[in-house]
Amino acid sequence: MASPIEHAAGTSPEEAAVHAAADSALFRKAPAVRALLLYLWTHRQEAVNEYRIATECLRKDASFDPKVDATVRVHVSRLRQKLKEYGDAQESPKYRVVLPQGSYQVQVDEAAAPLAPAASRRPFALWVACAVLLAACGYLAIENRRLARQTSAAVPLPRFWAGLLRNGKPVNVVLPTPVFFEWPGNGLKVRDTRINEFASFNESPMLQPLIGKYGEPKLMQNYTVVSDTFAAVKLAQYLQSRGVTVSFSGTGDFSFDQFGDRNVILIGLSSTNIHIREMMGRTNFYAQPDVASTVHNRKPAPGESAEYRMVQQSGSRRSVPGVVALLPGSAPGTNILMVASWASSAMVSFLTSDPSLEQLDAAWNKLGSSAHFEVLIQSEIEGNAVLRAGVAGMRAAK
Repeated sequence: MASPIEHAAGTSPEEAAVHAAADSALFRKAPAVRALLLYLWTHRQEAVNEYRIATECLRKDASFDPKVDATVRVHVSRLRQKLKEYGDAQESPKYRVVLPQGSYQVQVDEAAAPLAPAASRRPFALWVACAVLLAACGYLAIENRRLARQTSAAVPLPRFWAGLLRNGKPVNVVLPTPVFFEWPGNGLKVRDTRINEFASFNESPMLQPLIGKYGEPKLMQNYTVVSDTFAAVKLAQYLQSRGVTVSFSGTGDFSFDQFGDRNVILIGLSSTNIHIREMMGRTNFYAQPDVASTVHNRKPAPGESAEYRMVQQSGSRRSVPGVVALLPGSAPGTNILMVASWASSAMVSFLTSDPSLEQLDAAWNKLGSSAHFEVLIQSEIEGNAVLRAGVAGMRAAK
């Protein structure tokens, strides 16, 4: 195969680089992503948006709504990953094909020489944060191997977990890695909890004065939410002690297209986990990103409230609502478990406690033991300790 810089007369080296990537074995194995690469390259000088991509490239019909259908974002994420894999596999490339974060314009850049470690300009604090995350991942990997050796004495799974995992598929836990907006030149890093997609920064009134002063921001998505990470570790330990192997990813690296053949557990809030926000677009119990501590009830049943708020009762004692939803996965036979609450540790405690699971089973039986369901959990916590938790509402889910 010709190298990216070998091109026919009349063809620019940039054009040749894009088509060399598209014709590689990596992209030939992913025809939808290959088609997206060629589409974005062809239309790189135009104002392309999610709707155009969906209807013109991905064969979605005119009713496509990007607010409830993440197909375009999933494919764009896969394309960025494929381009990175392709570029990393090339030996001394002259050009690199890239799709910058927050953009739908494919670019061909001259490949830069590798930087020596001392030339790194990353802030020291950011490297420290990355080191902490790596250490956490290393701990989880060690725990995974240690507990895997105990499978011969594994404790049987309760009914709820057996229903989720009876398909025998592996489990992937998705931790929230919220989107931050960064201006590297002055060290400014900003988070708008209403915006969890980098491409939507122009929709943030809070960011507009900063954009006017410093220009467009860069994406920073290197941090995970500490409370959710600890909750995920506790959940992983519970499952691994019962013979279930668990892997982890962050929202910035996860797509259902890539991990759709697994059972997926989403932890976080609609303001920190974009996948939870999308799920809540079709569940009865949901939270808005701007006030993620309040759970709304689309169709209250008799005796239920239209909304459930987090209430500060006294000192460090709070009443906190949360949503647990067992939903069908993106691939046949797989499941998605959404654990969404300001106090994710309380939700995990509920799902790993035998008395709480018995309470959930009773409500589930009353509902008719639907294969998929969503449940509103009301918890009372003191600091990080769960004092009590109960089912406040439940619905069958499709």
